[in-house]
Parts: sequence; structure tokens; C-alpha cells
Amino acid sequence: MLLTSLAFSQSLVLYRDGLQLNNDDVVQIDSVIGGSGMAEVHVNVKNTTSQEMYVKVRRSIIDTIPGTINYFCWAGQCFSPSIYDSPNSELIAAGATTGSDRFYADYFSNDTQGITKIRYTFYNEFNANDTASVIVYFSYGYLSVNDLLAKSTISNAYPNPASSKVSFDYQLPEQVKTAGIKLYNIVGQEVKSEYLSGVSGKLELDLNNLNEGIYFMTIILNGEAAKTSRIIIQK
Repeated sequence: MLLTSLAFSQSLVLYRDGLQLNNDDVVQIDSVIGGSGMAEVHVNVKNTTSQEMYVKVRRSIIDTIPGTINYFCWAGQCFSPSIYDSPNSELIAAGATTGSDRFYADYFSNDTQGITKIRYTFYNEFNANDTASVIVYFSYGYLSVNDLLAKSTISNAYPNPASSKVSFDYQLPEQVKTAGIKLYNIVGQEVKSEYLSGVSGKLELDLNNLNEGIYFMTIILNGEAAKTSRIIIQK
């Protein structure tokens, strides 16, 4: 029973942004048209054993977009796109976790839209069956407005009902290049519009010149309507 337990214990555990990953968990990294076209992912590796371990990395291409470039860096060295197995290893002390600068992978879209899928497998140099892996989807192209909204945090408008002003808090992902709100009356006429300043903050909308009634506030992300909510004005 002891031997069986040891055989199936996992010596390496992966983390990204402080969250533990299971084997072959998928991480998606987005870059959008109009940006640099470059994307990067960082992964931390923990040695869960009571002994130090020499760890290597293997890169396996699952699916790639022609014309794109990807490579990875490990143990203080970056390797050319032609290298799939790290020639050097990282010594990880017992119970220790590597810093986020010890492994990272870069992807260059070269303005070619699509998703490249790559598996990165971390393994004990002296036991190639002792592994932990993550699959990364590097995506380049236009994100849909639903994707943008899912990556955003936008509060409900407050107070509601309102008399002189209404506010809401927002935090937007870097893929949002332009953002604003449009306020419509009950017959669909636009009565007010404002741009959002920066990727996070609080917008206060002046309502003093508007009549009492029901209005609809629409959040606009990258030129598309993302979210609409009802506002009641009571003087």
C-alpha cells in the first residue's frame, strides 16, 4: 500500500497568478488586433517533496497557426523556437516554489489571427514520468463583446432611483480600447453620452437636465453595446 501511494503521488504542482493548476488545465492568453500581437504566460512550479529536485521543461505543440512564433524561458535562459526540451534544469529545493521569472513562454502572432495550443510539461530530470503539465491557448484576434464583458467588472448604477446624479464603478480588461455609456429615454432617443476614463474608476452621470421617468443606460465597449440597465429618475 505504501509503494502504491508513493507511485501515484504528485511531486510537482503548478501555479499561475497564485492559483493551483491541475494537470493539463487550459489557460487562455488573449492578445487583440491593434495591440502588440505579443502574449506571455508565467507559471510557478512547486516541489512538494522533502528532497531537492532538478526539473526540466518540455514544449509540445498541439496546434499552431502558420507564421506565428513561440518559445519558452526556463532556469534563467530563453531558448530558440527550435528547442522543445530545455537543455538545462532548475534546482528546486524541498517544498520550494519557483518565482514567476523562472518560467515564462512568449508568443508572437505576427498579425495572424487564430489560436495556437501548446502543452508545457515540467518533469523530474531523473524520473521523466514524474510530471506536471499545463496547456496554454495563445489567442490573437478580435474579442467578442461578450468576452470583453466577461473580463470586466461593472457595478449596478447607484442610487437607483436617482434625482441629480447616478454613478457606477468599473474595471475593464486591457483589451478594451474605448469605453463609454449612452443614456436613452423610454422611446429610444439618446439623451446623454460619456466616455469612461482609464481602465478602472467611477463614473458620475449628471441627471439634472433630464425629466423624471424611466431611462436605459448602455455600456459601450470597443464600439459595441455590452450591457444595458434601467435607471429611474425621480426629482
